[in-house]
Amino acid sequence: MALLHFNRDLENLKKQFLSLFALVEDNLRKAMRSLEERNDELAREVIRGDKSVDGAEVGVEEECLKILALHQPVGQDLRYITAILKINRNLERLGDQAVAIARITHALRAQPMPEWPPEIGEIAEKALRMLQLAFESIIHLDTAIARQVWTGDDEVDELTERALLTLRSEMRAHPERLDALLGLNSLVYILERVADHATNIAKDVLYTVLGEIVRHRGKEFKRG
Repeated sequence: MALLHFNRDLENLKKQFLSLFALVEDNLRKAMRSLEERNDELAREVIRGDKSVDGAEVGVEEECLKILALHQPVGQDLRYITAILKINRNLERLGDQAVAIARITHALRAQPMPEWPPEIGEIAEKALRMLQLAFESIIHLDTAIARQVWTGDDEVDELTERALLTLRSEMRAHPERLDALLGLNSLVYILERVADHATNIAKDVLYTVLGEIVRHRGKEFKRG
């Protein structure tokens, strides 16, 4: 009977957690679309939706703590719940990144937007893809996908450096566009953080499956 109750509670936790993950990913995509389309109403929707993210994050944490107190899981079950607690915090911060992008949309709504450096689109695509893969890795506890996410972080870092160099050059050449270019500069840092959070999630998946804290391991390990 105890095992039945544990499995029921664990399944309920998974549903809450995956629902939060999907909500955060959707808010990030909406925020990016709001900026690309200069859609202030969509930006406001993302900002309003952050309350739902915060509420869901608290719900997941409470469910984790309840399971730990009532069932005292061990082994991979314990590592899985511990990982969810850590990933849950990453998801709350990712929700904050979506709001930050939406606020850039709102701040720049009345200004002409300069042409984006091509690297920004690449960073956004890669960062959101990494988050999607991180989602898949935790659903399936797939270490190959988790390693793919971790490896992708190096590509985002390289693109980030290039994008920032381009934007600084544009700021010097076009000071009349400074506000908009500073907004894009902030966007690059936000997207880099999205990739960092996705990488942290991937590392927690590896911990869950392998039973080893891997965040300080080298390039050879993350590539398998």
